[in-house]
Amino acid sequence: GLGRCAKACSLASDYLFYVYAPKYVTIYNTRLGILFRAMQVVSCAWVVTTLVRDRPWLKDYPVRPYGHTEWSEEGPESAVNRSDVEHCQNPGGFKYRSNSGKTLEPSRCLRQLHGDKVKSTSSDLFISTLVWDTFTTEAQGAKCALPTCGFAALPIGAEHATCSCRQEDIFFSKNVEGDIVLFHHGYSATFENDNFYQISLVTETVTSRSPKIVTRVVNSNGDECTVGGRSLWRNTDSENGIFGTVSEWLACSGHNLDEYVQGLAPTDGSQAPRLRMVGGEVNVQFHYSSELEGKDSIDLKSGEDVLCTVKVEFIPKWNMWETLSYLEDLVAGQEPGSHRLRRSYGLSFKSSAHGVVLLFSSSKLLNVLVNAFVIITFPANVIYWIILYGVGLLSAIYYKAAVEDLNVHRHVSGVGVRMLAS
Repeated sequence: GLGRCAKACSLASDYLFYVYAPKYVTIYNTRLGILFRAMQVVSCAWVVTTLVRDRPWLKDYPVRPYGHTEWSEEGPESAVNRSDVEHCQNPGGFKYRSNSGKTLEPSRCLRQLHGDKVKSTSSDLFISTLVWDTFTTEAQGAKCALPTCGFAALPIGAEHATCSCRQEDIFFSKNVEGDIVLFHHGYSATFENDNFYQISLVTETVTSRSPKIVTRVVNSNGDECTVGGRSLWRNTDSENGIFGTVSEWLACSGHNLDEYVQGLAPTDGSQAPRLRMVGGEVNVQFHYSSELEGKDSIDLKSGEDVLCTVKVEFIPKWNMWETLSYLEDLVAGQEPGSHRLRRSYGLSFKSSAHGVVLLFSSSKLLNVLVNAFVIITFPANVIYWIILYGVGLLSAIYYKAAVEDLNVHRHVSGVGVRMLAS
């Protein structure tokens, strides 16, 4: 009984309590050797390519817009007060007739007050290029005898006679292409400072006055374009904002105010409207990056400077801002009789910000080293399993040479018996 129990305990010990220890066997096989070396070359090449291309030890931190502001200022007198321009000398040449039969025919050009032509909201900056004013006057009783009201719904002498009249005035806002549009911009990001096991969250904010930001203006194709006399703005240039005339921002997107918008042409084949009448959206996109190809050509310091690429795109469309103004004093309990409905067509400058800032991360570096080690040693593991199980009869030979069961107690007792027998 004790012998059987001891044998059972020995078997249980053999099957439950064992440890694998590597045994290195050199096998001379040309085909397996070529396959092994080829897999090693491929894995090493993959690791090197990934490291060079992706730089995975850098951690990306998404940025948010900070301190973004856009506004407009009057352009130089020599540019905004010119009268020898087409929309002032021949405003009737811009006449447009829509598919519904409505005719839009400017009669003159007028240099508006800056506050009248520019509207600013939290999301965009609107600059009017065409104004369509509708003046409406409503009167009752004896006031209907005024020469400004020609139609009476009831006889003029009647006590409850009512009348109304309407006048329209369509004109161009003079030389808005010479006005200046300015942008202040910046970003904020939350960085993790991972020093060994200590992780601290730090919020860093940088405005356009920071020496870390270099701004480059490009068009929709990524080619540099000039606004305000330069395409590259450093911190000393942009302290008062990134600025350029309306015509320069439009030129960056490949458009100008006097071009025809063929996409909005009437179906009857008549003349398409001009961009000065239609308006549209000027999308100014700010993209921040600390890692960008070509940074050496503009003297960027890796890890310190951030390149902001400003891309300008334009979408032509009917773009209108509508306001209503009363033309007489408001009296409690009385409906005002005269008002002006102003439909302003023009350009909406909209800005947006996005991008990432890349910084060195020790935890990412540790992941890179672990992953690289696994990939480089992977071919050896594959070949090992092919040798043991994948080459038919040779695998049985290789298996016996590579795998050996070692039980010290049994081997010691066997050695002792042989020594006694000898």
